[in-house]
Amino acid sequence: MSYPRPEGIICFHCQQSAEKYLKGFLFQKNVDFPKIHDLRILLKLCEAVDAQFSTILPKCNTLNRYSVIPRYPDELEITSADTDNAIKYAKEIRDFVKGKRSADAEIKTAEGDTNDTL
Repeated sequence: MSYPRPEGIICFHCQQSAEKYLKGFLFQKNVDFPKIHDLRILLKLCEAVDAQFSTILPKCNTLNRYSVIPRYPDELEITSADTDNAIKYAKEIRDFVKGKRSADAEIKTAEGDTNDTL
């Protein structure tokens, strides 16, 4: 039996995932951030620490649409293709941020610092 996919909820959780990864990076870098859900603002704070974060701006812009709007279904029509892209972008943002963490760990190890905070 096949069940319909709740596209709006899936996209919302993809946005939430990206938000948590960006906030986790900022927390790890001891950067204060406001209590917001706007990925673009969080990304700007991340870019101030590492300019390479600008490469994920298009993905953040896409996911940012799903922060609140899917709670009001008449405001935004979300397709299966949108959902597939949201999942892909959330994974790519996760991998990007985790890659930054791995790079930091390698630098710390090379410098003799093995204290890992996250």
